[in-house]
Amino acid sequence: MLAAGLTVAVAPAVSADDLDASVTRIPSGSQGSPQMAQVFTALHTGALYQIALDAGFGFNSIPVSIEVHSISSGVPSADAMTTIAAPTSTDVLSPNIFWRTYTLSPRVQVVAGTQYAIVTRAGTYGTLGNYFHWGYTTLSNANFSGGKMLVRFSDSGTWLPLGTSSWAFDFQTWVSTATGPTITANVPAGATGPEGTRATEQGTYSDNGGTVTLSADHGSVTPTTGTGGTWTWTGDLWDEDTAPSTITVTATDAAGVQAKAPFPLTVTKTKPSVAIGTTASASGLAPSTQTISRPEGGSALTLYANVTSPDPTDQAQGFKYRWDVTKNGVAMPVGTSASYMLANTDEATYVVTLTATDDGGAFDTTSSTVVWTENRPDAQISSVTPSDSTLSFIAPGETLTFTGTDNDPSPEGHTYHWDFGDGTPSSTDESATHAYSAGGVYTVTLTVTDDEGTFGLAATTTVKVLTPQQSLDAMIKYVRGLKSLSAGEQNSLIAKLQAASDALARGDNRASHNQLNAFINELDADLKTGKISARDYNTLRADAHAVQGATGTYNRFVEWWPLAA
Repeated sequence: MLAAGLTVAVAPAVSADDLDASVTRIPSGSQGSPQMAQVFTALHTGALYQIALDAGFGFNSIPVSIEVHSISSGVPSADAMTTIAAPTSTDVLSPNIFWRTYTLSPRVQVVAGTQYAIVTRAGTYGTLGNYFHWGYTTLSNANFSGGKMLVRFSDSGTWLPLGTSSWAFDFQTWVSTATGPTITANVPAGATGPEGTRATEQGTYSDNGGTVTLSADHGSVTPTTGTGGTWTWTGDLWDEDTAPSTITVTATDAAGVQAKAPFPLTVTKTKPSVAIGTTASASGLAPSTQTISRPEGGSALTLYANVTSPDPTDQAQGFKYRWDVTKNGVAMPVGTSASYMLANTDEATYVVTLTATDDGGAFDTTSSTVVWTENRPDAQISSVTPSDSTLSFIAPGETLTFTGTDNDPSPEGHTYHWDFGDGTPSSTDESATHAYSAGGVYTVTLTVTDDEGTFGLAATTTVKVLTPQQSLDAMIKYVRGLKSLSAGEQNSLIAKLQAASDALARGDNRASHNQLNAFINELDADLKTGKISARDYNTLRADAHAVQGATGTYNRFVEWWPLAA
């Protein structure tokens, strides 16, 4: 909006010693827009510390803020050098002239001959009085060649010129020419570092004898105060997507004059470190390109993705996983979770490749081989038991049960081979029975073979079979150990056993049989009178029958005596 009018320009009450660029001629009108700018050229090098604007023709509303910008391609740059929210004083110099004076804190360092811009930001365009009105001069004798006036209607809008180069918004600037601080970055190319690390930059600073305060818009700078010397900037632990592109370290002196040292920052991607583990914790990390051996038929194996990143942000956000697995060269389903399970299987070879990718697309890959190895079915002999558990020895003809097993957990079939050590045919049953025909010490061997013909270690045990004479000697020794019998009672039983032994020595099996029956009858009497226990009775009775069976005079199953031997 353009409004015609003439006023008399009177300078506000400030020190003329510091007055720099200004347009204070009789205004030709005023402009009201959401954003307006006056480009001007600084006449002195120093600290811009005060600005005055003509509010124009008595419109009393003030801008939301004013800003000072550097110039880029002839228009205000995107970022403000400083922002002031409200005027520090208002001077009414005539019915139509309203000077708004703004004090800058911090001050802005300007260089003589360099262009800058004063920018106003106000309210909604088109509502009278709801945004700032800035008086301007169009008189040709204004001849303001140091800049131009601009308007735009939004932050993303284009700056549009108003009038000719002789048109200018009415303004005044004050610059202190006292020497301010200086600050320089040693590496103009800036700081570079991988994500998850703290990039650094160094530089120097000085002042005209006073104390300078140092600050940074991101990260930290040391020292924070000083009279001059070197400074060191240290960045934060940025992710590559969140790091700022430019860092500015600022030196501010006691008067508020500032000097800035901007430098670029580049944060590069860093790939995570990935390993395949057999547990979910870091303690279970397995080395890259490794082989894990598992026995066939064992339990399922769960593999875990153990991934670490030097970037805390990546670590917190997690990773995308891809498991590529082949079994004996055939592709298995692809996995996308943090773990992958290999099922219980027969012998096989798995090749497992794990890829972990962070939120920035950086990734790492590792591989492992898991081999389900062929098990050797090592044999084990579990037990050797006589058919009569009360016997104290094994005599010829006694049926023995041999029980075997193996240590192969795989579900494949197994074949058992028993060698009883006496030259008789072997057995292929897992649980076999056998009776030895003569006394002796026999070595029993068990071998187990799986369905693929693989066999493991053989298991052996020894079986001692007593001859009838040795069996009777063992019974005599047993009776002598019975403390519940008197010496006479022991001798009576032993006499019958000795007589049976003598009969066997003569080859008279029938007489031996009868002596053992007499021995059993005396045992019955001793049991009834409580002279021996039921346990001892059962053992000696079974032993007597075993000797009778070994000599062919007693049938263990139907308990009848054959005809005379």
